This record gives sequence, C-alpha cells and structure tokens, in this order.
Amino acid sequence: MGYAFISYSHKNEKEALALRGLLEKNHTRTWLASYNIPIGCSYVESIKNAIKNCSCFLLIISEEAMNSAHVKKELSLALSAKRTIIPIMVEDVPLTEEFVLLIGNIQLFFIANINNTSPKTQMLVESIKQFTITEEGQEEDQKEGQEEGQEECQEKGVSAQTSSDSSQTETSNNNFIFISYSHIDKDCVMPIMNKLEAEGYNIWYDDGINPGSEWDENIASHINECSYFIAFMSNNYLSSENCKDELKYARKKNKKSLLIYIEECELTPGMDMRTNRIQCIYEHKYESKDKFFSKLFSAEDIGLCKK
Repeated sequence: MGYAFISYSHKNEKEALALRGLLEKNHTRTWLASYNIPIGCSYVESIKNAIKNCSCFLLIISEEAMNSAHVKKELSLALSAKRTIIPIMVEDVPLTEEFVLLIGNIQLFFIANINNTSPKTQMLVESIKQFTITEEGQEEDQKEGQEEGQEECQEKGVSAQTSSDSSQTETSNNNFIFISYSHIDKDCVMPIMNKLEAEGYNIWYDDGINPGSEWDENIASHINECSYFIAFMSNNYLSSENCKDELKYARKKNKKSLLIYIEECELTPGMDMRTNRIQCIYEHKYESKDKFFSKLFSAEDIGLCKK
C-alpha cells in the first residue's frame, strides 16, 4: 500500500494531525515530517524522497501555507515528480497568484473541520484511499470485508452473499441540475440547494468533484451531462471568470437554464444580451421564502430532475 504525503504550514499543525489521524483510522498510510523523519537523518533529503515516492500529495492550504517557503518548495517538488496533488482548503481565502499558477487547474476541496465524520469528510478520505491502495491492498480490503460480512451473517443465522448474488438496486432518475455559483456566496446559496435536495431534486455542484482531479474537465463534463442548469447571480458571480465560463458553456450547449438573482446586479451590456432570453427569478425581492420556493419549483422544466 502506498502513502499520502501531508504538506502544511506549522501554524496548521492541528489540521495536519487531524487529517493524519483520520486517514490512519481508515487504514490509509500517511507521511508527516514530524512523525516520519528518523532521528539523525537529513531533513531535506527525507522530505525529497518522501515526496518522490508518495502516492499522492495532500496540500493543506491556508493564508499561512501560501506564504510558507517550505510549503512552496514541497509543492514544487511534488509537481516536478508528477505526483497527484489534492489541495485541501481549511480557510476561506483566495488563492495567491502564485498558487493559481501552480494548482489553478486542480479541484480544491473545501473543509472547515477535518476532524469529523461528515459525508464530505468521508468523501475526502475515500478519494485519498483510491490513490494510496495497491492491488494487493485492495484484495486484502475485499477479503476483510467479505470475512466481516460472513461473521455478521453467521451471527444472525443466515448465509453471506457476495455482491454478485445481491439483488439489483432500484433504478432512479439520472437527470440532474448543475448548480453554478460563486463560493463567496455559499452561505446564501447552500440553504436553497439543501431545500432542492430535500424536495427530491437531483443536484450537482463542484463539491462533488473528486479531490485532485482536473477542474475544467469535470465542470465541462457535468454541464454536458446535466438536464438543467441553475446559476445563482450576484456581483461576486459576475466578477468570477470561472462562473461566467460555466454560464457561457451552458448557453453554448443549449441547456435548459434558470437564473436566480440573490441580490441586485449591474449587468454589463454583453452579459445583459447573453442572459435576456433565460428565465429568471429574483430571490432577493420575495417577501417570504415560501413564495420564492413555490416559484422555483414551478419553473419550466425543472421537474425533469426530480427523483
């Protein structure tokens, strides 16, 4: 089994240790300078060798990390060695120009609290595990899983079944809504996305991208595959080149679309021309959330994505 190298600023040692503990608990090997450099060994050579031989490079990003000379050197070594980079944002801060240049095309993983058991944290753990497990380790995991399943079934007095013998799962509606938004507006947008999911709508937004994967390719692929496109319009959205690229691409692909304005926006003539034929809802003008959601759920074609 391979291992994950953890790169961090010493001011983020708490987060690094929490990440290490979480991964080790889930049977994923890690490499952390404070734990893995033997006494008397060269610090620099140990770091270089560990990065060169790691299965993936976990980059804990914060304002301190982006200003840390040793974090920058470690990232450069990982890029030179063509390691898989998984950037983990532990602070809601914009990337510096240098970091945009280095990792701007890699999906960022935003997580405020590493030391928890939320679905988002588990997704991170499983993604990292995919990079570190070898075929031998995978066989061992499968064997352990089968043995555990057999023991559990024997306790209940029934025989264990392999996955090939299990019944088929129910088919469900695979249509989904692509959610386009500025991360700065996340606190405003998340309650609406949660409501959509609670009402049975399939949605997808960029937290669903596997950490370490190519951001542009994943976004384009999901816009291509979506049945409906919702953009949360704000001044932050209009200032984001990534957001405008998503909207432009959805329009190019003739996606059924809805614009939700969460604040007053001053559109440029070009953006006004680009959006004037797309149905829109002015969420910020509704007196009550109930009236807004009633309007949202009655939007043309949105029902295509309901489970």
